[in-house]
Amino acid sequence: HWGWELRNAFFSPELSYPRDPSLSATAHNWFVDVSVLHYPWGDTRLRPFWSIGLGAAQFQFMDQDRYNVSDWVVDLPLSIGLKYYCKDWLVLRGELSDTIIFGTENLNGMNNLSFTLGAEIHWHSFKTRPVRYGY
Repeated sequence: HWGWELRNAFFSPELSYPRDPSLSATAHNWFVDVSVLHYPWGDTRLRPFWSIGLGAAQFQFMDQDRYNVSDWVVDLPLSIGLKYYCKDWLVLRGELSDTIIFGTENLNGMNNLSFTLGAEIHWHSFKTRPVRYGY
């Protein structure tokens, strides 16, 4: 009924500045966190889940006053989702997440709401005997 996941994510959005349209820059954002997942239906092919985690995020960017900001902050990911085990090694998933970012003196707190669709490949399943799913 329980599991865990490690997330490592990064992105580099382009920035624009309304007060100075000629100015542009690129931010560099990085997240790393660990989440605990609970599967209320246990080991079934169709597995709804919820999760909560704790981690850190780094934000690097130039603000509109041309001041370089580089801060590490605490993040708290909260999610609900659904996994479908197609094979022992292949899982399709959908997830609605809110990552709460706690601010600092240079960076406001924020929420990053996201909806993701994806697939998981479980490499250990290639070496072990097949898992039997109950309904």
